[in-house]
Amino acid sequence: MTSSIKKWRDEKKLTQAAAGALVGVTQPTWAKWEDGQIPPEQCLPVHRATGIALHELRPDIYPVPQRRATDRKGVKA
Repeated sequence: MTSSIKKWRDEKKLTQAAAGALVGVTQPTWAKWEDGQIPPEQCLPVHRATGIALHELRPDIYPVPQRRATDRKGVKA
């Protein structure tokens, strides 16, 4: 399965070095993240730089937000 940061980087046509520079890390660090997990302390900087939802970066730490029920007219219950 392709990681969300790799998919994002490919869509933006960035190298690993360029993507890492946006977050302040080196190319080898970014490459490691694409093959594994982003450290918890780096999730927020990666989210800010990429716009990838926190629950996509680390679903084990950030659960998928629950949606509130709405009635038929779109008014929150």
